[in-house]
Amino acid sequence: MLRGALTGLVDPRDERLIHRLEAFSDIVIGFSMALLALDLPSNNSDMAGVVPWLVAFLVSFGFVALLWWLHNRLFAYYFTATPLTIGLNFAALAGVALFIFSTTALAHKILDLTAHVRTMVPFFALWMGLYGAVLVLLGALYALGLRARWTELTYPIKRWGVARALNSGAGGVALLAIALIVPHLPPENFTMVVPLAIVSVLVERLLTQRIVGKPPA
Repeated sequence: MLRGALTGLVDPRDERLIHRLEAFSDIVIGFSMALLALDLPSNNSDMAGVVPWLVAFLVSFGFVALLWWLHNRLFAYYFTATPLTIGLNFAALAGVALFIFSTTALAHKILDLTAHVRTMVPFFALWMGLYGAVLVLLGALYALGLRARWTELTYPIKRWGVARALNSGAGGVALLAIALIVPHLPPENFTMVVPLAIVSVLVERLLTQRIVGKPPA
């Protein structure tokens, strides 16, 4: 009943609503990026103690920047405003915000030299699971947008959108699977998961560029 009521209030092609949603999304993602910088230590005179935080900041900033780019292209070509897509968009934004929280928590654990590897596992699983969940949500939004706008999109934009929906969805599911498996791995194998996950994301990005070509401008 609630969904039916909302459907009557939402025009899928309401440009003002779509622009407002995009602006709100940019604010949430931008604020999340700012929180990463705020967590950098400012009272540490030892540069060696600051460098690991800078590395964590740059890696996480790159991941969030990628999410912003995918979100930007989504709204530029594919997004239509329905109760379902609006809800999925808000869920993705919540995932981005929680991803920043998990990044900070994981960085504190990694940089704590007294912490055992096993204590890092839940935080790493949360960090990877949240990023995977956001990718799955973006993939679903791409698929729904393609379905709604299929007849009006040009072939290159269709092709890029289909690849984006498939790759984001598949990549997100893979990261969620890793997040579920990690807690059951022996501690000595845990350190292998981080570089493997990063490499898998980079390989997926390169394959996307080779298969699809340049994203729509």
